Amino acid sequence: MGKTESENILKELCSRFIKPWCFSFGWHFICMIILTGGFGVIMSIVNYYVRGTDSWNIPENIISYSLALIIPSAASILQTFNKTTKKVSLIEFTIIIFIVVPIILSILSYCFKLYYLPLICMLLSWITWVIANYENTDLNDDSFEEKIKQDIAKNHAQDWN
Repeated sequence: MGKTESENILKELCSRFIKPWCFSFGWHFICMIILTGGFGVIMSIVNYYVRGTDSWNIPENIISYSLALIIPSAASILQTFNKTTKKVSLIEFTIIIFIVVPIILSILSYCFKLYYLPLICMLLSWITWVIANYENTDLNDDSFEEKIKQDIAKNHAQDWN
């Protein structure tokens, strides 16, 4: 029974990961989440190559960036509790995979100076962010335009008296 539950929540999370992709969502993800959000990581890479700073600054910044992105994203996923029939699986999976695992990987990376673990954290944080924003209509041009039209039709000229 437990195996079926985990397969179902994995299918649901995979569909949440696939659903939002369109040009505007992808553009926002690249520009805001990867480039702007990861600016500190980018600057540590530049400093390493230009100034010859310590190479550990790069994974250290990746860990900070990843945890700063993944924790609020996981909280957003947990807020979708009422939208799933797999409530227990959603809570367990989110807490273990999207919160506990990145924290453990971060600790191991710091303790043993493992350079590849922050990359896993970063990948997990991006996946978590996409899953958390799968229904964000503001990141889809078509649904955002439809939302504006509905708001105008519903609220236009209401306060004109």
